[in-house]
Amino acid sequence: MRAQANPLKLQKTLTFAALGARKRKPFGLAPRVVPIYWDARFRSHPLDITVFDEFLRALFQSSWMTELADRGVAPAQLLPSFVPGSPPAAKLTRRGVETTVLDWVERGLVTPGLGRNDEDLFYVVFARFKREPTGVPGSHCVAIPLLDVGADLLEVHSATISGALATAFSHRSAGALALSRTSPTRRSLPARR
Repeated sequence: MRAQANPLKLQKTLTFAALGARKRKPFGLAPRVVPIYWDARFRSHPLDITVFDEFLRALFQSSWMTELADRGVAPAQLLPSFVPGSPPAAKLTRRGVETTVLDWVERGLVTPGLGRNDEDLFYVVFARFKREPTGVPGSHCVAIPLLDVGADLLEVHSATISGALATAFSHRSAGALALSRTSPTRRSLPARR
């Protein structure tokens, strides 16, 4: 008589980790965010910076980030913030914001700097703009216009902040996922001189 294999022993052990791994989508982006607080109020009221940083930290650990995971975005990481010494120009354009931020990065005032394979790095500029310069899809710079500055006004700005970041992260993630499907190597950005 032939021995028959036990069907229970033939099954692979199923764990919660294995179930979770099956449902997860690959992350195309793990955002790293450098907040730039470009207003005199932030220089004179450092507590406002702490409040905005804590808001971003909480946002990055909330269900908002879980929703973005469905679009291939891993939880974001908050990097040290920067407060410029000069106020923004009265008529600042999107190009002006990006040029200024790039200048700060190149001079080493804002870290980390842009290098190769930094698709996940975002410089988020908070300022009172006369016009509303926002980040271009695919840009490393996301400008968030504030009506006014102060810790008590964070609630007013929370939807604008989360919406701008969701758009920037999702767009960059979609590009990274599409690129990873078509090319075996990751896209690298040219190093800025």
